[in-house]
Amino acid sequence: MNEMVAVTWTDAYFSWEEQEPVEDYPITTVGFVVQRGSRFLHLAAERMPSGWRAVTSIPLVLIENEYTLGRTP
Repeated sequence: MNEMVAVTWTDAYFSWEEQEPVEDYPITTVGFVVQRGSRFLHLAAERMPSGWRAVTSIPLVLIENEYTLGRTP
């Protein structure tokens, strides 16, 4: 089974128009949990017969909230 989650985390963001970093840039990523490592949570947008596609690696220290949405067979 594959767990599906929604994760809210703070991403690094830079605006070329403003020429400075934006301090808080909250992102919510929804996807399948590919791997929970010691430093990163890896989420995929798609599961294909050949593997995962569109994987986002989120540093654990930047995660604000994580919600389990369900499991797929």
